[in-house]
Amino acid sequence: MDGLREVPFMPTLSSPSPWREAWSQYGDAVYLNLAGQAPMPAASLESARNALQWKAFPQLLSDQAERDLTERVRRLLAELIGADARQVAVTTGASAGLAALAYGLDWKPGDEVVTACREFPAQYTTWRPMEAREGVSLKLVPPTGKWMTAENLIAALTPRTRLVSVSLVRFDDTSRAARCAEFCRIEQ
Repeated sequence: MDGLREVPFMPTLSSPSPWREAWSQYGDAVYLNLAGQAPMPAASLESARNALQWKAFPQLLSDQAERDLTERVRRLLAELIGADARQVAVTTGASAGLAALAYGLDWKPGDEVVTACREFPAQYTTWRPMEAREGVSLKLVPPTGKWMTAENLIAALTPRTRLVSVSLVRFDDTSRAARCAEFCRIEQ
C-alpha cells in the first residue's frame, strides 16, 4: 500500500450503522482519530466539492444563491450555539469578525474589553490598538490555576466591561468558555 503501513489490529463494527456511512471508509474501518489531519464527514466533503465547483464557474452563482447559502450557514450556526440567526455574523474569518465588531460598536472612553492571557493573537491585534484610538481598556485575565476557566473571566468583569472577547475553545489548552457566554447573555 503506497505510503500506508498495515495496522496489526483495528477494531471494526460488526454491522453497518448510519453514522458510519457519514465518513470515508478504508477497507472495513473508519478512522476518526488522525490528530491534525482528521477526516472530514462525507457531507462536508460534498459541500467542499460544491464550493470548488462554484469557484470554477463563479459566473453561474447567482447573488440570491450566495445570500441563501449565507443565511443557511447563519441559521445552522445559531441552532448549534442556541442563538437567534440575527445574532450570528458570517465573515471571512475570526480576524475579520473581530475587526467588524471593533469598528461596529460605539465605544466610550473607559469601556473595558476582557480577554484571557495567552488568548489567540487576533485578540491582541484587534483590541490593543483600541486603547489608543478609542480610550478602551484591554484587561488580560490570567488563570488562577493551571488552566483558564470561565470562572476566571466572570470574576474579572466589572461595570465598565463592555465586551468579553475569547475563543469558545482555547487554541493552546482546549479549555472552554461556554459558561462565560451564558453569564454574559443579555436578555432581549
